Amino acid sequence: MTAFEALALGLVLTWPLVWIAAWGARRLGFVDRPAARKVHLSAVPDTGGYALVLGLLVGGAAVGAFHVAWVVPGLLAFLVGALDDRGRLGKVAKLGLQLLVCVAAVALGLRLGTDTALDPLLTGVVLLLVMQVINVLDGIDLITCAVTIVLLMGAAAHGAG
Repeated sequence: MTAFEALALGLVLTWPLVWIAAWGARRLGFVDRPAARKVHLSAVPDTGGYALVLGLLVGGAAVGAFHVAWVVPGLLAFLVGALDDRGRLGKVAKLGLQLLVCVAAVALGLRLGTDTALDPLLTGVVLLLVMQVINVLDGIDLITCAVTIVLLMGAAAHGAG
C-alpha cells in the first residue's frame, strides 16, 4: 500500500476513535472551557488530536507505511501540542520546540521535493509556518499536531526515502 492509502486507512480508523476520545475526555475532565477568547459556549473535549495520532499510527502500521522522517517529527509535534494544551509551555518554549520538530523532519530526510539546493530550508520553513498559522487562526494546539502529521505523511510519500 502507498502512504496515501495508509493515510486514508488512518483517517477511517480515526472516526470512531474521535468519539471514544471525546467520551473519555468528558469523563476525565479533559475539556476546553469557554473563555473570552474562545468561540464555544460550553466545555468541549480536547482529545481529538490524540485520536487522530492513534488512528494514523495504526493505519501506518497496518500497511507498513512508517517512515522515520514523518513518524519521529509527528510524534514530537504531538508531544508539543499535548504539553501546550495542558498549559505547560510558554510562547518562546513552544516556538523553540516547533523549530526542533522542523529540524528533526529535515534531518531525517523530509523534503518538499522542489529539487533545489534550498529544499531542506524550504521544507523546514513551510512546516514551521503551517504550525504557526494554525496556532494563530484557531488556537486549538493539538490540531497543529494533526495537520503536521498529515503534511509529514504527504511529504514522506512524495520526497523522503
